[in-house]
Amino acid sequence: MNAGKEGMSQGVKAYERILTRLIERYRKDNGLEKDQPLATEDVVVLQQQYLLNVLGTALAEKYSWPLGEVVAIDFALIRRYSWTPPQVQALSPAHKWLAICDELEPLHVPEEARRVWRDERQVWGPVPIDSRKDDLEVWREAFAQ
Repeated sequence: MNAGKEGMSQGVKAYERILTRLIERYRKDNGLEKDQPLATEDVVVLQQQYLLNVLGTALAEKYSWPLGEVVAIDFALIRRYSWTPPQVQALSPAHKWLAICDELEPLHVPEEARRVWRDERQVWGPVPIDSRKDDLEVWREAFAQ
């Protein structure tokens, strides 16, 4: 029983590291101060990036790739379409998802990853990760804009 809790704790810590790194990078790339509140648009982009990282790890596990996070998504796109790394890196998170949605749709976002998103105060606000009917709604909303 302790092993299960320990494994879950390690999973949560991994997702916390991912989200912390994404938030720090996003703030730096967009000239946002550490304590500056994030706008709704910022939170939406961060949620897309976070979900791609989580789904990328699941995709890597599915194929036993020694990759993880968004690197696995980029690798899948390069393999499928013979795109160059700069072409893939230029895509928005929503466009990356669209390009391989058939592979990502069957994957799920683990409860630990959802919990980390819910608990991160910097992304609290109008876009809770569990407020949608399903994980695909994040991407539907991105393309509706």
